[in-house]
Amino acid sequence: MDLKHLKPNKDELVEAKQWCITHDTSEGFFIDLEAVVNELSG
Repeated sequence: MDLKHLKPNKDELVEAKQWCITHDTSEGFFIDLEAVVNELSG
């Protein structure tokens, strides 16, 4: 399912981002993750 269809709010995105970076600490992943969060949070 596409994440956009779930319509996450800003707090949910921040929480998910924090969880994700505990599983992949690479710089490239963080940069991509930031781009996704910024795109989804408007």
